[in-house]
Amino acid sequence: MSKLTIVGTAIVLLATSAFFVFGGTNASPKEKGPRAELPIVEIVTPHAYVLNERGERMKELRSGDTLVLPATVETLPGAEAHIYFPDASVARLSDGTTISFLEGAYSAENDTLRVTSRVSIGGVWSKIMELATPASLWEVETSNMVATVRGTAFGTHLGSDQVAEIIGSQELVEIALRNPETGERVPDLTLLIEGEQYLRLADADVRGALAGSRDISVTTIPGAVAARPWVVKNKQHDHLLDERIAALRTEGLSGAALKQRLFSEI
Repeated sequence: MSKLTIVGTAIVLLATSAFFVFGGTNASPKEKGPRAELPIVEIVTPHAYVLNERGERMKELRSGDTLVLPATVETLPGAEAHIYFPDASVARLSDGTTISFLEGAYSAENDTLRVTSRVSIGGVWSKIMELATPASLWEVETSNMVATVRGTAFGTHLGSDQVAEIIGSQELVEIALRNPETGERVPDLTLLIEGEQYLRLADADVRGALAGSRDISVTTIPGAVAARPWVVKNKQHDHLLDERIAALRTEGLSGAALKQRLFSEI
């Protein structure tokens, strides 16, 4: 068990007051033009919906639909959806998930990716191609924490009791604690989670940190968590994607060209 790691710098707060609007329609993932730069939806098992700002279902999503962000997506019990960003990074939504994508932009010109999202309930597995520039960002937040990628893959789950779980898989994830009442971050306090490490964070843990406690611990992933079908399946997905990336690199592709090739294959 490794104790909480303190890092002196804080991360910029996400803008959580954005309205969530859906603007995508059915489109081919390989369509040319501006729509090809939007995130693309893959429905693995139905049903998934886009919600309006009142939490009402506006449209059922189909594979090949695109999202104009910000947008809020809900998967029903038993459903699974993957959201692919234009650099081929992917957010894989488990069933029973509601997540708001606040930002999701990629510039092939300067190879910069910026994605921010907020999980209201359920799980999202993030597989990021790379953060190639200082301006690149991939953040997943809940009511009591913000996870910032420093590596390439991790899982985030928020239960109905508002207990957040971070499941490390590849490289580093940096966690900032947030006051669940105010949304403000606990200053000068960051947890670092490496591959195969795990954090369980309740609101009471954050209140303790605000009171000066430093007892939050990062552990190895418990066997029961590692055996969850959602975790096992996503690690298998990551392995297959890594194999495809390696194959494309043997063809001489790298950087933005490699990412565009992967995105064209979705």
